[in-house]
Amino acid sequence: SWLLTRVLRGRPAAARHLIWTAAAAALLTLPFLSLGLPALHLPLANAVLPADPGLTFRTTATAARATAAGIAARAVIHAPAPSRTPSQHLPPTPTFDPKSALLLLWMAGIAVSFTQMFIAVLALWRTRRHAHPSPDVDLARSLAHSLGIHHSVRILETPAAMPMTAGILRPTIFLPREARSWSLERRRVVLLHELAHVRRGDAATHILARAALALHWWNPLAW
Repeated sequence: SWLLTRVLRGRPAAARHLIWTAAAAALLTLPFLSLGLPALHLPLANAVLPADPGLTFRTTATAARATAAGIAARAVIHAPAPSRTPSQHLPPTPTFDPKSALLLLWMAGIAVSFTQMFIAVLALWRTRRHAHPSPDVDLARSLAHSLGIHHSVRILETPAAMPMTAGILRPTIFLPREARSWSLERRRVVLLHELAHVRRGDAATHILARAALALHWWNPLAW
């Protein structure tokens, strides 16, 4: 996807945005497909590995060792093991499992990433709760209709330093308080930019990308 967007640098940004959205969706579904799909057994692996484990030992023995001593050694191997007393049945010594350790590390990284997302959602909720209606509501409503947006979009005013858009079911545009001193043309351009995010559903795309990054936090390419 990165190489494809490099090739399409001269194309519209919407095309590159669609490529990255598809890449994030693929990354998000990859772990679930890995867990849900059946394992693929390659015939080559079955052909290389012998069916009889004892065959490996016998084929690695040289002809010089196939003597009476070798026969005696096999006789010792196949001899019945001496019986153990109950005191000899000790519990197995715990061993370090690298696969389980990596799995726990991966899950810990996922937990940290989703915790950060949850904290960001709470901060956004607090921002929306303490915001006030913007005086540019009527201007934003007319611009939304010109872009084909017929659902309600809230326009709120916050002490933030820059405009931003948030919300999937209830899209909201936050304008900084200093926007009151902007010219009408500047407010119009800013609102058109933020309404374009609403029309394209960039809030949902952002959550999709963040969720994909949470699952692949260990991969530098995901960042």
